[in-house]
Amino acid sequence: MFGRFSDHNRMWEAPQKPTDRISDSSGAFVHKGERINNNLVEDSLLEHLKKWKPYVEQFGLLIIELHTINPQLTAKNIGQTAATAYDATHGYSDQYILEVDVFNKVAEEAGLKPDPNYFSRFPNNELATVSVNLLKGS
Repeated sequence: MFGRFSDHNRMWEAPQKPTDRISDSSGAFVHKGERINNNLVEDSLLEHLKKWKPYVEQFGLLIIELHTINPQLTAKNIGQTAATAYDATHGYSDQYILEVDVFNKVAEEAGLKPDPNYFSRFPNNELATVSVNLLKGS
């Protein structure tokens, strides 16, 4: 049995307990026109995912997530990726999409382990801007 819910358009919540992390994300993030440090974006996601952990541990969570990719990679692949459109629409609407590997790292840090048997990314290469994951409690 899997849990399902729509977590789209998550509002910005500054992390209650910022960590000393150094972000691996190459994204650029704002909230109401003010730049947000990438370290805080990851900390906010961590706290958000931890809220879901008790439910995910019991049932698992199938999640479809949109992602950014490194802007240098986007520039080298003009016309080959939706990253520019996703970054623009999500940036203008104060949403916080991270790279696939960064998202999975934060999920694991929250105690939600992606099941490699149910992981897909689209496209299935370094230009991936969508992932499908089954998260389970670790």
